[in-house]
Amino acid sequence: MPRFVAYLLAALQKVDSVIGQVSQRTLESFSAETFSTDAIISSLILDLSDLANPIILVLEDYHCIESRAIHDFVEMMIEHLHPHLQVLITTRKDPPLALARRRVRDQLMEIRTLDLQFTLEETTEFLQRVMRLELSKQDIQLLETRTEGWVAGLQLVALSVRNHRSQLSDWTLEGSHRDIADYLMSEVVGQLSKERREFLYRTSLLDRLNASLCDAITGGNKSQTLLEALEADNLFILTLDDAREWFRYHQLFAEFLRKRLLAEYSEDVVKELHQRASHWFANNSDALSAIEHALAAKDYEYAACLIAPQSQQWMRRGEISTILKYLNQLPRDLVWNQWEVCLWYGWAFAVRGDLNPAIEWTNRLEALITPLIQDATLKENGPIPSELQNAYAQVLAIRSVIARENKDLNSAVALGEQALRLVPEGNLHLQTIVSALLSSAVLESGQFDQAEGLLHSTQKSAYRTGNSFIAFTLLLNESALAIMRGQLHRARDLNEEALHLAQTKSMERLVFLPQLRLGRIHYFWNQLVQARQYVATAIEQADVDAYPAATIRGYITLAWIQNAEGQYPQALQTLADAEQIALKHHALESAEMVRGVRAQIQFSAEENEAVARWAKSSDWEVINTAKTKLILSDESFFPYCQILIASGELPELDRVERLLMWRLADSERQRRESTILKIRLTQALLHHAKNQPDLVMASLLQALEIAMPETCMRPFLDDGQPLIPYLRRVLRRHSVHKFAQKILACVSTTQDHPQLIEPLSQQEFNILQLMVQGHTNPEIARKLVLAVSTVRWYARQIFRKLGVHNRTQAATQARKLNLI
Repeated sequence: MPRFVAYLLAALQKVDSVIGQVSQRTLESFSAETFSTDAIISSLILDLSDLANPIILVLEDYHCIESRAIHDFVEMMIEHLHPHLQVLITTRKDPPLALARRRVRDQLMEIRTLDLQFTLEETTEFLQRVMRLELSKQDIQLLETRTEGWVAGLQLVALSVRNHRSQLSDWTLEGSHRDIADYLMSEVVGQLSKERREFLYRTSLLDRLNASLCDAITGGNKSQTLLEALEADNLFILTLDDAREWFRYHQLFAEFLRKRLLAEYSEDVVKELHQRASHWFANNSDALSAIEHALAAKDYEYAACLIAPQSQQWMRRGEISTILKYLNQLPRDLVWNQWEVCLWYGWAFAVRGDLNPAIEWTNRLEALITPLIQDATLKENGPIPSELQNAYAQVLAIRSVIARENKDLNSAVALGEQALRLVPEGNLHLQTIVSALLSSAVLESGQFDQAEGLLHSTQKSAYRTGNSFIAFTLLLNESALAIMRGQLHRARDLNEEALHLAQTKSMERLVFLPQLRLGRIHYFWNQLVQARQYVATAIEQADVDAYPAATIRGYITLAWIQNAEGQYPQALQTLADAEQIALKHHALESAEMVRGVRAQIQFSAEENEAVARWAKSSDWEVINTAKTKLILSDESFFPYCQILIASGELPELDRVERLLMWRLADSERQRRESTILKIRLTQALLHHAKNQPDLVMASLLQALEIAMPETCMRPFLDDGQPLIPYLRRVLRRHSVHKFAQKILACVSTTQDHPQLIEPLSQQEFNILQLMVQGHTNPEIARKLVLAVSTVRWYARQIFRKLGVHNRTQAATQARKLNLI
């Protein structure tokens, strides 16, 4: 990103040296670790504020950019574009920018393939004025027809004809554009000297090239001269920097050259060229290019030597998929006997949650290092060599991750503690990793106080060792604990810190994780617009395969938001999508969580049959509280309790009371305030069903006292409709009175509120009109092509927004408000 910004400023300063001075100073004030996109954008806007003359900024070959951070930077730059600055992007594919929005705003001009085709007049001007060819009108028309105005083909023909080596009558343009390119390029390249041809062929396997790299590939020392000569002759070579040090071939030209390389040189020669490239890149600190060329050369032993240490860097950035991408290209019989590679296979599969291969590779790792440890201790009669001791500590750490994924939390904690004891005292980096894994196991086991201390101490170590991925993971774990403790503001701060860390430490692919949590926090605050923005953006960018559970929670939050906004059918579809993700990844707990949330939403829509079916099939139906460990899925527990309460049957009410007391005991021990809040609200609903108003008020006040410091409003709005009359009875002298009034301001439940606090959606308005006309729910369903249950749900939303209880009252209130 800093390099991109530096090039951008350099381009603008070619027009006016004054432009970019503020941005340049801002850029120079940052290190790679502290780079801030917002600060650069702000300074760039300031730089351009006095722009007097129009400027066109060209971003060429934009399809080569893969960095999400750069895409976000360009998007922000365009969003705040100065009226005198226009951006021109050339690309082989649509860039990941907000194109649709700009089309609607008429802020986008698109030039597509058809627009680029030369007309006969343009072809004539190009051949005669640019290429300086004297051709007859008939020949020009022939070229224009056969090339269909394809300018690259026209240029290649012109080069061949201009060199007097080809006549138009000597060739025909048949087949695809690729066939045309192959023929024409062979005509052009065929006119070059042998030295130039060999240089082009041998260097064609490089995506970018400079003189030193080309010298290493070709074994010569004239590469700089040759590169400059090729550029001067316009032979499809482009410079990549102002110093004219780095170049690349035109993509189509490079493809042709590579074909010729494979056709004219033996496989052994091509392999040797890739090997030379690999060693050059390795010696010049470009490990990724070195690995790519080693694999292309099928030099798997050298590739393995490069991949193993590089995997540590990828792991530090959370790039698990990258590790497996390259490891999986190595022959199994080679890596099966290299413990350094087995180590990273074990880590990658364990962190990703693929337990069977994780177990297989970890067992193999242990089998390889155990005899090495035994031999070393027998020969030297001393301590285990630190390298092997580190490896064995990681065996235990990986097994801790596997145990945690299998919900064997006691084993996960024990293995983590054992691994931590084995890490040599001086290896702070590995100590930090193992401590982070141990903190996750302790957190999931419900030992929140111990986890809190461990998270805090390990976070300091992560920052001290520069392990950004571990620091990021610990921030997410701390935020999860904060949410459990009901500390929404602290959770927000932690997630914003994690988001900043991901954006500034080359972890752009992970930004969706804190965004998902920020969306849920804003939902609890009833800030639905902000919540939707966070969640929608995060889901769009989510790495579902690597983080299915987190993605599913994001879908659940989105469904809550949709339901709160009156989009019941959309909420059900979102949950259906979430369930498919859970089933695809065999995430059974996540699937049950999704079904619980669906039951909650269906319950609010009076989908009684569907809700009853779920309750009967739920694990909560057969749970034995005396034998079962604590289950942390509130998303399925509380809908189950509410369904039993709605039945009104005394045995069911008694069962709910026992379940709530069971959960309360564990939650109070752990200081899990978010769950205690829901328990108190559910107890209030239970007392309401038992017609115990004093107990209702007592439980409600307890819930308000928990929620007020963090302004947690949604639980009252989602599940507390029967408690609204009690909220009005909260006395002025009570400390939670103002908070209760704030909740009441978000609902409209009586005719004392003549204004609609929450507007009707278009579908709700359509249904209200038909309702007032006297149509029944089935009739409305047929007219609007909806399910009857969906109409019933909309009717409840209409009654709630109008502050009424039946159709007659709805019609009266709608007339009062001039809605019909």
